[in-house]
Amino acid sequence: MTRHLTHRAGGAVADIAAIEPELIRYVQLCDGPLPQPVAIAETEAVCERLYPGDGDFPLFDFLRAAPRDQTLGIECPSLRRARSGVSAADQAKEAMAKLRRTMAEVN
Repeated sequence: MTRHLTHRAGGAVADIAAIEPELIRYVQLCDGPLPQPVAIAETEAVCERLYPGDGDFPLFDFLRAAPRDQTLGIECPSLRRARSGVSAADQAKEAMAKLRRTMAEVN
């Protein structure tokens, strides 16, 4: 069974803590503005996610509640970055740098 916990769908830190750690196999991170602007509500999840730490999601609390030994993934598609000429490789480097900073603050 796959279970997704998302902040915008009402997920909370307590929900993560309530899941048996061995049932969590993967942690996927993204960030975004809170509250979500109406103008981006339909497209943000698909094509304008922010890098970890660039938005308002409580990522530090979520990460502290998640098992420490899980694989982390970053979900940060951005048509805006691509259209401005930022290569996929440069976006990956930026995303990893943001993830490293975020994890340094969590630890």
